[in-house]
Amino acid sequence: MRPSPTPSPTPTPSTLPAVGSTQETRDDDSVSKISALRIRSLKPISKALSRPGHEYLAFDVKLCVPENTREPVTAFAAPWMLSFADDSTTMASIASPSWFDVPIYPQVQAVRPGDCVRGWIPFEIPEDSEPRTLLYQPSTGNTLEWRLE
Repeated sequence: MRPSPTPSPTPTPSTLPAVGSTQETRDDDSVSKISALRIRSLKPISKALSRPGHEYLAFDVKLCVPENTREPVTAFAAPWMLSFADDSTTMASIASPSWFDVPIYPQVQAVRPGDCVRGWIPFEIPEDSEPRTLLYQPSTGNTLEWRLE
């Protein structure tokens, strides 16, 4: 009788790559290199864009499609999420480029092989919350996760 294989350990926040690193996601047709470069608090240009008791936490992210990839990859903010210690998550905020004083990650943009796209992805979160990880969950391909330090 053969022993059953040992399951791979589930990554914990302390073993995940930190913001500032690049990871790779792939599916049957494409490969993308995804970087979570920086994290910062953002203030919208108008106070009318903020809810009381909430703040915007934003990530400078970059998606690159290697030249040897067969098809363009669609970059958009929807696959990005934040997770919290209580296992809850929040999706990226839909933001107009005019709301903040930084370049916003595109809502939808085709990225050809050999090209990159970069911008800030804001998340509106309660002021007293403590996000634990940044997640990139594309509809196909593997999920990526970065720990927040």
